[in-house]
Amino acid sequence: MSMIVNKKLRNAFVSRIVITVCLLLCLQSAVSQSVIDIDTTASLYVFEPHFSRVELEVGTMPAKDDTSVIFCAAAAFTRDYLDAFGHGNIVGAYVTHGVAYNGYEGKGRYGRFVYHTKRWRFIDAGDHTSYDATVAGGGCAFTQMWVIRNRHIFKPYAMSSDSTRSNVYRALCEKDGKLLIAQSRRSVPYHVFVKALMSYGFDNALYMDMGSGWNHSFYRSGQDMHTHLHILFPIRNNTRYCTNWLTFYK
Repeated sequence: MSMIVNKKLRNAFVSRIVITVCLLLCLQSAVSQSVIDIDTTASLYVFEPHFSRVELEVGTMPAKDDTSVIFCAAAAFTRDYLDAFGHGNIVGAYVTHGVAYNGYEGKGRYGRFVYHTKRWRFIDAGDHTSYDATVAGGGCAFTQMWVIRNRHIFKPYAMSSDSTRSNVYRALCEKDGKLLIAQSRRSVPYHVFVKALMSYGFDNALYMDMGSGWNHSFYRSGQDMHTHLHILFPIRNNTRYCTNWLTFYK
């Protein structure tokens, strides 16, 4: 009888040890999870923020000492170089913190990124049902030019008139259900950037505002409790005219 009892006690003791070890491993994994993954190819940097929410911040760029921000970059185009912020100075319809605004009407073929209730989608600008659902869900949205739509290059090129001018380009992208930001590793013509996106296998891609000053952005790397700030492009004179930033939060 005592042998049976001792065996049960040993089994219970071993089970507790196994459970404790599993809990510690899970806790360690949660604590050490990277806030962002970065894939590097010959042509691109591809950022994958591990976010809990996304917001389109307008008027004032999120602070770099806000450690809840994983990635922050300019999103929709800004029309005029104004010293004071105005909602009408952002291209297209957009939503910030669940409030909808109508910006100026842009030329070209535009799509939209929408996010609410922890779900996101790339939609056509004419998809008013999804846009209205974003407003009702207290989410965010912005309008930009299509680069890739349903795994096809969106023609005509958004910047066909500047096809020979080199620049560092950036796009908000979707691949295999993941929300990613792709940026060219060096200054290239626009069509070279688009081909690099296609080669990577993106399903959808919307342009993100770039250019000197407009390209100023930042992200954090490392584990959740111990992150490091990285600046993408310095502040320039034009930076003060930026109006909106797509922001990924922990």
